[in-house]
Amino acid sequence: MANQLGLVNPLFADSAALPATFENSKGYFESRSLLQANDRILSFFECSWDFPWLGQPDFAAAQSRAFLAGLRADLPIHTRDHFWIDKDPRLCLTSEAYRHVLLRQIPLIAIVRHPIEVAASLQARDGIPPDRGLALWAAYNLALLGQESGAPRLCLSFESFASPATWPLQRLSSVLSALWDEWLEPAQLERLSPALVEQVIGRSYADGQVRQRAVLQTRLTLPPGVLLVETAVEAWQGLQTRLLAGDLTPGVAQALLGPLVARVLACPGAIPGWRSGTDQLGALRAECRQRELELEAARSSLRSQTQVLSELNAAQTRLQQERDALEGRHSALSQQQEHTKERLAARRERNAALQLKLDRKRQLIRQLRHQRDHALALLGALRQLIARAIRQI
Repeated sequence: MANQLGLVNPLFADSAALPATFENSKGYFESRSLLQANDRILSFFECSWDFPWLGQPDFAAAQSRAFLAGLRADLPIHTRDHFWIDKDPRLCLTSEAYRHVLLRQIPLIAIVRHPIEVAASLQARDGIPPDRGLALWAAYNLALLGQESGAPRLCLSFESFASPATWPLQRLSSVLSALWDEWLEPAQLERLSPALVEQVIGRSYADGQVRQRAVLQTRLTLPPGVLLVETAVEAWQGLQTRLLAGDLTPGVAQALLGPLVARVLACPGAIPGWRSGTDQLGALRAECRQRELELEAARSSLRSQTQVLSELNAAQTRLQQERDALEGRHSALSQQQEHTKERLAARRERNAALQLKLDRKRQLIRQLRHQRDHALALLGALRQLIARAIRQI
């Protein structure tokens, strides 16, 4: 419709849009950036598209607002003041979060689909069991239709497009005119009429008939024993009546979807593969308790190890002190040894000097003995001379 009026949506460029697949040969009309942002929001609150919350998180909490503000840089086209349209089923859950991301209320147009069609589609495409598919339908539509602050500007039934007799031409024309007024020139606004809406929808009517026949066949082949079918159909019939009348309010949506959500909460174990945000929170709390027990055990072990470490440190300190004492004693012994060596060297020097003196004295004694012997020899010779002289006299 926007293309018909000359409004170009930059989010559906080939590089920005999700590619077509076998399930949707014409494409998904969803941008990569919004899908990635939605997945990040769900992941931040410990959820995902197939494991949603049943009670909306507190997007206004400080930590949540800081995280959501950080997403603005990843949505440059969405945050700019120009025309854009985007689509992602995850917006049923996350639309309220974008008030904190984009700092304004983004208008929504919602198309609500029959719960059994949704369950059959999820089973065929993703292998999700029917009861879990119905639980997802309840969670998504409660989050989409039950919020007072972010209620869609227009809610339509998917079945409204099954026949030209039920096409909501006037309602679509009026709402789009109000939403796009600031982007369109007066001549373009005049063209945005029920006739143009009928022309655009009519181009896809043949494909729609084939799709409706395929959906009807999936209803007939839905396996028996699905727990939530009756409650989901009752909720859908009430929603369908209010959608056709155009008076579906958040309070009415909560009242109509309440019994189905209550059944989901009452018997989560009977729904194969079901795990809501509430269940995740319980699991997280149980995991936190387990982690606390593990942490306490780790702390006890750490205390024991700390005590052992303290004892080892004390022993190491004692060993270090003993080592220091031994080193001190070794140093003292070394000093004594050096002093002893010095004393021995000095004694050797004195002994050497004494030995030298002794050798000199011995030599002197030998000399004296030699002189004595020589003197004695002279004395003997003198005696002989005296004796000879006396005889001569």
